[in-house]
Amino acid sequence: MLRTAFRVVGCPVAVGGSSDCLALLGRLLAPFAARSATLAPVAHVGRRSDGLYVLETPGHCSWGDFLTVIGECEWWLVGRCLAARDDLLQLHGGAAADRRGAVLLPGVSGSGKTTLTLALLARGLLPLADDAILIDGAQGVVLPFARSFHVDGGTLSVVERLGITRHLLLPDDLAPGYCRPRRWAPPSAPRLIVQPTYRPGQPLQLERLRPAQTWMVLAGARLASGGAPDHFATVARLTEELAAYRLWYPDAAAAAAAIDALLAEEGAARG
Repeated sequence: MLRTAFRVVGCPVAVGGSSDCLALLGRLLAPFAARSATLAPVAHVGRRSDGLYVLETPGHCSWGDFLTVIGECEWWLVGRCLAARDDLLQLHGGAAADRRGAVLLPGVSGSGKTTLTLALLARGLLPLADDAILIDGAQGVVLPFARSFHVDGGTLSVVERLGITRHLLLPDDLAPGYCRPRRWAPPSAPRLIVQPTYRPGQPLQLERLRPAQTWMVLAGARLASGGAPDHFATVARLTEELAAYRLWYPDAAAAAAAIDALLAEEGAARG
């Protein structure tokens, strides 16, 4: 049986299956590629006799078209590995950084966090994550998580308009509905929290959050990761130390410029 191995956030995992399935999975998870001659596969993906594709795991079986099944396998593998890292505070959101530090963009699906994370490339920031922000509380840094971004046509049109396609592997390089930055920020200290909401046709609006509001935003964005008690100490520290805002925006370029200005203000305030 063919198989391929990955190491996602330090967790080794192998998948068995047909060559076409493993080739696409390998493109999507290329930053996590690893070698293992002995690791037993935890999942299998392949084509059935009726032409549908199937994903089989120890507790799950699903089937469908090629892209759907491979996308589900990628999601399952990443989720399995994240669940094993309960030492990391995991927040649902995007993040990007430059020499000034990292901006955290906690938000729900559809809030525009992926588009905004990519738009920050035009301001000189590099991505850290677009879906799962990983914070090492002991070291006080946000870790890069080089997973492929899920994108739609609207996000790709923004990428083209901002002229940042050269910074990305696009769907033609990966698969429909995916892109991935060519470069990632190194582990970076958090400096700013911005909760974005895409609001077309309305003016850009910023609202400074009070500490209690910031706590609720971060606690609400926390992904289930085993419930390590010191995660709440990290949330409290972020709440106390970082300026936090809500941002409603109609245009990703204007929103990225506003975040860039906030980072500059924070840098000036810190001397």
